[in-house]
Amino acid sequence: MKKDKKFIFDIQEAERGRVSRDIHDSVIQDIRSIRLNSEMLEVTPDSEDRKQQVIKMATDCVINLRNICYNLTPAELATHADGDNSKIELVSIIQTLVTQFIERTHVPCSIQIDESFTFPIFEKEISQNLFRIIQEALTNIEKHSYATKCSIFIRSKDDGKFMVIYISDDGIGCDIQSVKRKAKRNHFGLKNMMDRAKMIGAEFEIESTPGEGMETRIILPVKAN
Repeated sequence: MKKDKKFIFDIQEAERGRVSRDIHDSVIQDIRSIRLNSEMLEVTPDSEDRKQQVIKMATDCVINLRNICYNLTPAELATHADGDNSKIELVSIIQTLVTQFIERTHVPCSIQIDESFTFPIFEKEISQNLFRIIQEALTNIEKHSYATKCSIFIRSKDDGKFMVIYISDDGIGCDIQSVKRKAKRNHFGLKNMMDRAKMIGAEFEIESTPGEGMETRIILPVKAN
């Protein structure tokens, strides 16, 4: 079962990477060309405002498409070719995810890393799966929580043997047992989070009470460097 899931996730990641490259190499470049050509247009004073609107629309499209590309495949992961086992600094990926979340939702989201914690440098498979788990947790906050704020807190546990990531919000919460039952049937987002955590040897926990928000925890063993 674990191998089957890994095979499916690997296919999904490869397809995301292909789509991301296609968008970046074709659509984004075409829109950038439209923007540059628009900037060079000579217009009457009465048409200047319309010209600036077109330039802004093109710029916004490029930004939105770049965000889509990043969410499909973060640049930090995209630069690692298949078979490349060099390690990746996950914290920069999380910071970009949070920045995009705030810009998209206008919900404050803080990142805090315990002062005594040295952030590990992970191999691609671990970083990729942690990224998808955190991404899905933020998506759930955006879609379902009605939160006014959220946070990500990272610390070590048991003298550095484990890294713990807490993703918390102050939203409406839920009946956790009901959510877990749904995850076994048709809540693919939550099911995938659990499967990805299991694949990299991490524990995945969620706690929630109706009206009191939700906390997601990922507890990952850390190998000594």
